[in-house]
Amino acid sequence: MICVVTGTNRGIGFALTKELLSRGHEVHATARNPEQASGLKGLKEKFGDKLQIYQLDIADHQSVKRFAEELTAERIDLLINNAGIMDKGNRFPNISMADVEEVVKVDALAHLDVTLALVDKLKHGINPKIVNITSILGSIELVKDFGTDAYGYRIGKAALNMISRLLAFDLMHYGISVYAVHPGWVRTRMGGEAAPILPEESARGIIDTVSKLTINDSGGYFDWQGRRLPW
Repeated sequence: MICVVTGTNRGIGFALTKELLSRGHEVHATARNPEQASGLKGLKEKFGDKLQIYQLDIADHQSVKRFAEELTAERIDLLINNAGIMDKGNRFPNISMADVEEVVKVDALAHLDVTLALVDKLKHGINPKIVNITSILGSIELVKDFGTDAYGYRIGKAALNMISRLLAFDLMHYGISVYAVHPGWVRTRMGGEAAPILPEESARGIIDTVSKLTINDSGGYFDWQGRRLPW
């Protein structure tokens, strides 16, 4: 399987890259500053040509265009839109609109941009799938359970969920499946040390889940263990 994963220099993105490589897949991994991504360099030494590393700032349209042109893969079987940021503490009434705009751009619109740039290669994929790494915090129904901080992150993930639904309908004609997947509360720089799930556990769960999903599940909102989530 030929895979593209964004935001791979650390955390869930790095764990996903490592897990896919360990299963024998070819991975084209992106990072904003690949020269500083020591973990990726270590994977490159271990897996050789199975791993290709690219510079990509998903929030920069020109960077997205350049990446799509530089990508050496002739097809894409799996695209994981993982890169993202969070505005912790951005809560009512002290909401920074600049922070909200930045997070929504990165966590939602940028993933749409990347997908559109790569869609022709996905059309040539074998049982092609797009996985948008979202969050349970993007669930409108579950706001009552998780509070109201991080306005930008929650709005961005809710928007990403809608993008996933829209793309699922538009790409079904081409046999391309699209899923929104919540990785769980993961022990990363974003998730914090109190998070109960290790990145490696989440990555294994996400890949196991996605491997079982079919085009009949396209447009679905799932957690890392394959359970459906309420919108």
